[in-house]
Amino acid sequence: ALRCLIAGRTREATAFVANALRRSVDDVQVTEATSGIAFHELLSSEDIEIALVDLALNGVRRDVLSEWTRQGPLRRMLVLLADQLAPDWPETAHA
Repeated sequence: ALRCLIAGRTREATAFVANALRRSVDDVQVTEATSGIAFHELLSSEDIEIALVDLALNGVRRDVLSEWTRQGPLRRMLVLLADQLAPDWPETAHA
């Protein structure tokens, strides 16, 4: 199964993305987090292949995200989600 971690500011936001993934991908395992702390704990403790994270989620450490994408196997992917402009995130997107 493809292992995905979704982190958003609300349970409704993560559930929306999780449900879309489950409808679109046949064999997917989705874990959800609604805090930066929970996101980082899950990211480090589980074998996550794709992490989808809300740019506005408090407690998300950009340096950890950049390091996570470089450390893992080739299948690791980071997807940045936003419903508002976040001008200080381009460095993470290009890392």
